[in-house]
Amino acid sequence: MKIPKKKSAGDKFTIVVPLPEVRINSKAENKISKECIEALDKYSAMYDDWCQVEGKHKNGLLPIPKGAEKYKLGVERLKKYDKMVTAFPKRLHVPVDAIFLRLVVRRRRQNQSKRRTFDVEPTTSKAKKGSETTMEVRIPQTGRKFPVVQYNKLDFEVST
Repeated sequence: MKIPKKKSAGDKFTIVVPLPEVRINSKAENKISKECIEALDKYSAMYDDWCQVEGKHKNGLLPIPKGAEKYKLGVERLKKYDKMVTAFPKRLHVPVDAIFLRLVVRRRRQNQSKRRTFDVEPTTSKAKKGSETTMEVRIPQTGRKFPVVQYNKLDFEVST
């Protein structure tokens, strides 16, 4: 910025400052490969496990020195995202920050939990007509208790 020629020290003058670029409701995101997301999730899980052990060690086994703070598990677990950010390039069009990485890891874990299959345990029970195969299927509902529904081979046979 240059000072106009007719102005001297202490004079006031007007300047034009461009507005910062603001993204409102921007859907732009960096596309991260599945392998990278998987690696971030694994690192996150291992870091969480390490924090659990470190918390038990520092808060349970060692005496806390006077004036020192207690090991805060939640705070320490969030620091992993700050460490992950350093692995990404700095000058991306859409910058990678800790909040974005938390979202990526959370999405992966939610998708994994959706894809998990139900527990199906084949069991064999002997009836009068011989051996029948039954399956125990746990049907998810609301709450914490799930009823067990039993089916056998005859339930699926077509009668003619």
